[in-house]
Amino acid sequence: MHRRFSSRNETGFTLIEVTVAISLLLVVALAAGAFAVNALKLGAQQQRMQVAVTVAGERMEQVQRLTASNAQITTLVAGRGATAVTTSFAANAAVQGVAQTYELAGTAGVQTIPITQTVTRSGSDYTSTVLIGSCYQPKAGGACTKRSGKATDALAAATAAADGYTQLVRVIVTVTYTGSCAGGCRYTTATLFDTKGDPTWQSE
Repeated sequence: MHRRFSSRNETGFTLIEVTVAISLLLVVALAAGAFAVNALKLGAQQQRMQVAVTVAGERMEQVQRLTASNAQITTLVAGRGATAVTTSFAANAAVQGVAQTYELAGTAGVQTIPITQTVTRSGSDYTSTVLIGSCYQPKAGGACTKRSGKATDALAAATAAADGYTQLVRVIVTVTYTGSCAGGCRYTTATLFDTKGDPTWQSE
């Protein structure tokens, strides 16, 4: 009489082995799912950022088109009353360059270049703010900023030139939009130009 012994291959998987295999598959599937979700979020965030860049560029072009035909500061700030300008500067005090820029206001009325504007692109709102101010750059080179001890821009350009400074206009465009950014999503760009004679643009 011969006894027959079953090999392990004939017995199949045990319940423990099946459980472990399923657990491993679940871990891999969850990891892959999380990766896919993060990739989608990142893609959407990058797309929103690109739209914000485009919106900021369009707003900056408004200023550039205007200065191409008329380089007077009074034209740029037309309709920007002092209260509205102060409010907009205060609301964007943390934006780079704002603290180094004097507020420039005009008479209240219809704004040639709207301070704040909201557009909707691809179902998302983008609120842009255009800040226009002045600063003084040493002719020897350096940053364009406020003059020491001068709280307001009451200095004549001719006097500044005699002191070795050039009066420039700084335009700051900031765009805020909805997204998963810490502290809120924002894109900012700025440029400097000289309103005397042909506008000379200088990106910051």
